[in-house]
Amino acid sequence: MGIPLTSQEKTGSWYAKFVFLGKDEYAAVCQARVMSTSRLYAKIGQIPKTDLDIVKKAFCELYK
Repeated sequence: MGIPLTSQEKTGSWYAKFVFLGKDEYAAVCQARVMSTSRLYAKIGQIPKTDLDIVKKAFCELYK
């Protein structure tokens, strides 16, 4: 699953704020998509588990 990110400040239950590579990022959980593994050829990085938990919680709250 992929969730688009933006560095522009967003509010609302469909966004989750976290820090990635030293910058504030906002995960657009309302735009989550299933994607093939071939699209993951250029991995930019991996967020820490604590930030992943923030995104997971926002996703679950939006789609419960």
